[in-house]
Amino acid sequence: ALNIEVLLGITLSNGEQYTAKTNTSSSSNPIELPVAGQSFADIDMIFPTNVDLITLKKLIGPPNNYWWDDDGDGEINVNGFLELSLVDERSRTVSRNTVLRPCKAPYEVILTSTNGTLTTRYGIPNSSDFNPSRVTYFVKPK
Repeated sequence: ALNIEVLLGITLSNGEQYTAKTNTSSSSNPIELPVAGQSFADIDMIFPTNVDLITLKKLIGPPNNYWWDDDGDGEINVNGFLELSLVDERSRTVSRNTVLRPCKAPYEVILTSTNGTLTTRYGIPNSSDFNPSRVTYFVKPK
């Protein structure tokens, strides 16, 4: 990822990808899941399936190991959080294993990042700041 927005993307089971920049969904025009009977667990996100709040340090470090450094800086320090909220059409929280139902659609997949900083030991520059960001994907079952 070259910016925080990439971390706030989703991918459907058929490979369709959405980011903050490509998201055109709304409550009146939700994204339709490709297969009937799917749950939120069938929507691929950077979040591990068992959490809805994660520090960026934990996300990019062990055991997830999303950090890759192509010029050998090695050591990094990062602060900030990513948060996931899943709600039905009445803004009631639902879980990742919730199977989407037409009568409770559209659902919202809300991905939020806080501000933060990524710093490496070497490099010019050796740090990057990022601002808070939020994207809401409206989804419905097939």
